[in-house]
Amino acid sequence: MKNRQKAQISLLCDVVNIISYKSNIYLIISKKKIEVYGRAMENYINEKKIGTFAINGDDYLGELKLRGEDSLLTVWGDNRATSTLGHNLPEQIHCLFSDLQRATLIGIATFGGGSHSKKRPNGDYEIRHYSEIHPNYVLFGDRYIEKEECSFEALEFVTSHSTTLFHDYHSFQDIMHTNKEMVEQLITEDYAKSKELYGYPSSERDIKIGDHPIISIYTGSHELCAFDTSIGRIEINNIPSHQLASSNGYSIENKVSCTIRFSKQLNFEQANKKLAPLLSVFELIMGRRLQVLEYKLHAPSSKEYSDTFVIYQCKNNTIEEGEKTPLPAQRLIHVESNLNEFETVVKNWLARQNEWQDARWQFFGSFTENQYDTDRLIKVANMFDIIPDSAYGGKVELTTELQTAKTDCRKIFRELSESIERNSILGALGRLGTKSLKHKIQTRVAIIKSTISVDLSDIEFIAEHSVDCRNHFVHGGKRKFDYYDNFDMVCFFINTLEFIYGVSELIESGWDFDNWKSNSPMNHPFVWYIEDYQINLRKLQSVTKKPV
Repeated sequence: MKNRQKAQISLLCDVVNIISYKSNIYLIISKKKIEVYGRAMENYINEKKIGTFAINGDDYLGELKLRGEDSLLTVWGDNRATSTLGHNLPEQIHCLFSDLQRATLIGIATFGGGSHSKKRPNGDYEIRHYSEIHPNYVLFGDRYIEKEECSFEALEFVTSHSTTLFHDYHSFQDIMHTNKEMVEQLITEDYAKSKELYGYPSSERDIKIGDHPIISIYTGSHELCAFDTSIGRIEINNIPSHQLASSNGYSIENKVSCTIRFSKQLNFEQANKKLAPLLSVFELIMGRRLQVLEYKLHAPSSKEYSDTFVIYQCKNNTIEEGEKTPLPAQRLIHVESNLNEFETVVKNWLARQNEWQDARWQFFGSFTENQYDTDRLIKVANMFDIIPDSAYGGKVELTTELQTAKTDCRKIFRELSESIERNSILGALGRLGTKSLKHKIQTRVAIIKSTISVDLSDIEFIAEHSVDCRNHFVHGGKRKFDYYDNFDMVCFFINTLEFIYGVSELIESGWDFDNWKSNSPMNHPFVWYIEDYQINLRKLQSVTKKPV
């Protein structure tokens, strides 16, 4: 019986899993072994694990609660020093749980400590001391790792909505129109293969085949794409899993994983930094925050398979209640039909990550938010100031008249006594000729307008008012109109600056805006911005009294 189950579970055959239900036949085809991906990170949520935790050479009994950003390790001991462990925490903690699973805690911070006491019948007090510790990461594996251990060769992750981002609808098919003879042949071949592999057929009974069988197929097309980038080789793969056939029927589910294979082995900190840049471009393409549901690091091993470490990130990584499932039409790039464009954008995006990461940090801190406020406006305006100077070219060319006035004024103010006011004017004169925030935004606008065919007339006017509004909330001064009574315009400013930044950088990375727009996109924030553009522009022209 066990061997028969093994034959069904392994999915090694080219043609396997024939299922009969109400005289219909269900078939799944696979060209190589299908592996269950492993435990998803969200499956650890709210789990409590008891074990022994090694801290500074001593072992402590403790409990690790995995609750996202509220994850907490509590260790106990009879020694008072247990309550002061937070004063001298190591960089890592190794733990052996009661189920013999091993884990390494990384990124340790103290939450304090204390003690509990209880008076016994004889009048003595029993005291138990404790410390509370918060890890940033918990690495589950067959062995511990050390902080500087350069042993990781690949990073693998699955995001929410992975099968929408990579919409591989060709690999899963239902064949509704076939004949009994073909199905009989497939069953015969499957029985023969099972006998060859395991000594006897996977089933010892005849299967009745109806006149209208249905065949469900997975083509075995695991690899969707693979290409080299500055951070390593990117591999996008289908990872189907299935429920064994029974009288209840049969099902197969899929998710898509992304693997980054490094050019050399890295330590945990180095490997972990490779995740965010790639995730960010996926989020921009989808137009929403993506949760990392499964996260693994792989290390070489003498075994048949690599050493695999499941990474639990102790941060808020849950999908918001009521979040709508995205549609493939909302993507900025349809990967399945524009693979070359996708590869080009990802390569170019990753190639300049080091220079652009500060500006991108600001951008995604706003782009994936659902609430609008003035802090968000300030954040998205400031990101244009921290874009690398190389993106803006040289200084602004001053007229002869302005250059002469600048020189004369600097001479006058330098002769004055030292003061805050004197230094402020000299600083302002020194910046004269450098690109202001408005100049910088207009440079990014020019990239968009020279490339796309959508009418964005007067977007320069919107951008200028966006900066004026930002300046009011940063420096004070006179408002151009009542921002609180017209807060929808503040929201429009935020959306405008996000649109300018995101679209201009994607265009520079190789994105074809007009091709995307011609495919009737929907639901992406950039679509909403374009659809509401003229209405919001007219409202802004009205409140600012600008002639139309």
